Amino acid sequence: MTEGLTTTEREADKQAAAARAAGPAEPDPWAGRHPSIAHFQPLFDYDNLPAELQAVSGPCGALAEHMLSVLPDGIELTVGLRKLLEAKDAFVRHTVLTGRAEARHDQ
Repeated sequence: MTEGLTTTEREADKQAAAARAAGPAEPDPWAGRHPSIAHFQPLFDYDNLPAELQAVSGPCGALAEHMLSVLPDGIELTVGLRKLLEAKDAFVRHTVLTGRAEARHDQ
């Protein structure tokens, strides 16, 4: 079936088959949200953090996405996301500060 295809076409065919095998992509819980909700999306991103901070920040982002998947937009969702963001920031700060304290203690 791949006879006569270029390497690029074969690769595209393989990628399409892999995508079909993986099943439908999960919907983006942030898509189509009110601006007061969508505002939080980049604040829960953690790919830019070192691994030790990703381990702390990631579950908070996952919880935010779970809440978006089960709750409609509203004032209390906005408040909940803000408080979850505050908690995530505190957990990250704690990890940074205890890491510094442990580094000083080890010297």
